[in-house]
Amino acid sequence: MRKILTIGPDYRTLKGGVASVLEVYSKYDKKFTFLPTYSSENNIINVLKFPINYFKIFFFLLLNPSYKIVHIHGASRISFYRKYFLFLHIKYILGRKVIYHIHGGEYHLFIKESNKLVYKCIKHMLEKSDAIICLSKQWEDFFVKEVNPKAIYILNNTIEMPKLKKIKKSDKLTFLFLGRIGERKGVFDLLSVVTENKAIFQEKISLVIGGDGDIERLQKDIEKYDLQSIVKYVGWISGEDKYKLLQSSDVYILPSYNEGLPISILEAMSYKMPIISTDVGGISTIVKNNQNGFLITPGNNTDIFNAMQYFLDNPSKITEYGEKSYKLVQDFLPEKVLKDLYNIYNEICK
Repeated sequence: MRKILTIGPDYRTLKGGVASVLEVYSKYDKKFTFLPTYSSENNIINVLKFPINYFKIFFFLLLNPSYKIVHIHGASRISFYRKYFLFLHIKYILGRKVIYHIHGGEYHLFIKESNKLVYKCIKHMLEKSDAIICLSKQWEDFFVKEVNPKAIYILNNTIEMPKLKKIKKSDKLTFLFLGRIGERKGVFDLLSVVTENKAIFQEKISLVIGGDGDIERLQKDIEKYDLQSIVKYVGWISGEDKYKLLQSSDVYILPSYNEGLPISILEAMSYKMPIISTDVGGISTIVKNNQNGFLITPGNNTDIFNAMQYFLDNPSKITEYGEKSYKLVQDFLPEKVLKDLYNIYNEICK
């Protein structure tokens, strides 16, 4: 029987896409064995606690030789440095096979901006891991071009099974944004579009924003540009509150500058929502122009406005595109993704 140790951010205490994926694994994979590499949003606390997490992982593997493979979930920058330190010890001291599962939407920038020493470390981990898992064909092409991995697999991110219910929606067209509040996710571009077209959107749309990050700037901008009647900030949303919000919204919008394969888009698709997002990372594999939404150019406010206006002018398309989203997202539900993951484990075990 295969025994895999999975390590990564602590899904029990943290927010975000990687934690969300790991939480789904924990619920649907009966063989899931996990130890965290960090557990706090505070980087200082993570640095102080890292030795404890390291020794827990090290001694677990030392005392459990039947665990032959370690599945590392990581991203770029600080995440990479943590994982590289662990990789060296797991691979060369403990002699285990390593799968490096890369989630970071800015990994290409991390490589591009790295100095020679850091690049050498990145290349070493990417090439000496027994397998790399990435999120899309675009990322696979990037890594194959950049380095020479032993083996590379594409594995879809996974999401919870949707809890679909019939509910009464608002008379206004509700656009939903969920994610970290900041420049990278494009939320301030979205606010600019609403500000520039306030007269058109007034009484017609509602923009609901959920997430953490630069909340102070977001709230100041909403007040500064008098957007309170259109834009509503609801904080970080999770659990049943998130399901209700996904169910009650009409169109999901995420005008990001860099992404891997956003969990929030997949979740919105599972709730039969059309998607407006940028053509970055692996998004084009799940968002198809004029089928289940629109792909736009990062930072292009005209694109954002035109896509939003389309659904205002063509409300019947919301249902049509939403049904297409639901069909496209089936390969990202737990049963299919875990089956694909088990096949990767079996390949590595050979």
